Amino acid sequence: MGKPPQLTIKPEKGPIRPSKSPHQDENWRQRILEPSLRQLLCRARDPKMLASFVASDLHQEKASKSQPLFELGQPAASMFVIIAGSLLLLSRDTGVVANLGPGACVGEANLLGLLPVRTATARASKGTMYVEISQELLTREKFRSARLALAHLTTERRQQVELGLPMSALPLSIPADDLCARAVAVQARSIKVPQGDALRPAADSHR
Repeated sequence: MGKPPQLTIKPEKGPIRPSKSPHQDENWRQRILEPSLRQLLCRARDPKMLASFVASDLHQEKASKSQPLFELGQPAASMFVIIAGSLLLLSRDTGVVANLGPGACVGEANLLGLLPVRTATARASKGTMYVEISQELLTREKFRSARLALAHLTTERRQQVELGLPMSALPLSIPADDLCARAVAVQARSIKVPQGDALRPAADSHR
């Protein structure tokens, strides 16, 4: 007689659930959008709470591959936050100058009213989810606290531009009215470090 066939018992598998695509992630506001808004609203009394309030009223939009979000020289008064996918920034002369991923922001200076036009062209490099935050949106009465926080930040940024900071503060003999120094000042973010605290710069790999 031959050996009896061996009985193999396989564990039951639960129902197969399709994995969520980035734009189906129900927590995208908390994970990606709110941290970006907290930086933008850093001069508010409670940036975390205000960022959560503003984020609750914002919705994702989708850009297909190669679709432009805006063009170089286009009048602008809004900022974009990348939620999923990536966004290419292109200059007129050198082509791609940046590839932005989830959590990255572009157009902050436009939203603050520091620059009236786009300084680059932005195109989705693949299916990209993003949120646009405009000056028009923030004119709503319920966003009054956000407007005040942005006005404070705008005043600080204008002072940076006038003084050419931070480049003019470096031991490089760069004058405050240097065009490149002022271009950097428009984008530079001031960080206030309380007395006794240590400032730990982000690693080179930080996005």
